[in-house]
Amino acid sequence: MSRRDVSRLLLAVLAALALGLAVRACVERERERGFVDFGGGWDPDRLRHYAFRLERPARLAVASAGSFETDSALAAYGWIVRRADRAVVWQMTPEHARRERGSLAVAADTLGLDAGTYDAYFTTFGDPLLAVEAGGSFAERLGELLRFGNRAWTSDASKWAFRLALLDPADAPFAHRLAREDVRDAAPAGPGLVWAGGPAGTDETLAHTFEVRRPTALRLEATGEIFDAPSDVGWIDNLSTGERVWTMDRANTVWAGGSVKNRRAEATLALAPGLYGAGFRTDGSHDAGQWRANPPLDPAAWGLFLWTDDPAAVAAFDPWDRLPRLVGITGVGDDAFETATFALADSLRVWVYALGELSDRDERYDYAWLVRDGAGTVWEMDYDRTRPAGGGRPHPFAAAALPRAPGP
Repeated sequence: MSRRDVSRLLLAVLAALALGLAVRACVERERERGFVDFGGGWDPDRLRHYAFRLERPARLAVASAGSFETDSALAAYGWIVRRADRAVVWQMTPEHARRERGSLAVAADTLGLDAGTYDAYFTTFGDPLLAVEAGGSFAERLGELLRFGNRAWTSDASKWAFRLALLDPADAPFAHRLAREDVRDAAPAGPGLVWAGGPAGTDETLAHTFEVRRPTALRLEATGEIFDAPSDVGWIDNLSTGERVWTMDRANTVWAGGSVKNRRAEATLALAPGLYGAGFRTDGSHDAGQWRANPPLDPAAWGLFLWTDDPAAVAAFDPWDRLPRLVGITGVGDDAFETATFALADSLRVWVYALGELSDRDERYDYAWLVRDGAGTVWEMDYDRTRPAGGGRPHPFAAAALPRAPGP
């Protein structure tokens, strides 16, 4: 072998070694950084989210740094939800977090995950209601909040972190962080879903009407806000009888994680054939559109979700296709007042649909109402029974089944 050939061989070996070292360095940096890394630039009052998919089972190293709010509660922390069954597969909790300087909390762990899609979250809202959960009058609660509801833990923001790293580099080709980060992409779904009433945003009313064609079991999951009083809650009405068959309240819910006001319900209802209406309402704060305190552990499930194992027994109901029209007033112009009269030989339930303009709970401009001779108003279009119908200004519409008319 000539001297030139030896030189070429040595150069090739050196190039291969350099490439190997470069690859190893990249792998080590990736393992240190994590294939899911929330990085820096932290702010209080924020929910951060990354979704990732494992094509095969893998073991992960988890490193998380957050903050204690009290000795028994965290203000800032991370967790992981398995999207297929909404199970929390890992969570930074006060029990296994180590307190460092001041309120700083750190946790390190390893866990094995099956193939599937997962959602990693990190919240930095805290929960001021922790200081007033014990009860008392409104004035007493407000005083406690002002006295103890401090946010000194926000000084830890520069140290907050949440990283997931693959323990085996061979798993790297089978682990992918998903491009989109919208929490709404993680909403409950799957076979047998009758209705997804969420994730519900700020000051929103979601509604769905469905027909049960034969006796069936309807499974529901609802997540909302209940503290002193219900704020964001769901319900189901039997429109054929006027009966409310289920409503979300404190008695039938459990803590959903995060703020003490987050509540979650799970139930299975045995429904007889008939027409049903499901709804979920939010107020102007603390929801999937605008959190005001730490969200529940499944933030994408804020709302009401319905499933059945017998999809053929449940179908969406469109009154325009299925019900005969009794009376109609349409195409109403400016400064108009129009009426329509009808007579009934017997009691019956009717479906009312109205589209108009209401600015708030006290001002109505274009609206409808129904009067029974001798009995006064039996239905009227108002703010509380309407929802936005689109357009630049508030133009709500009402869609409701009336209760049975009194008398013969």
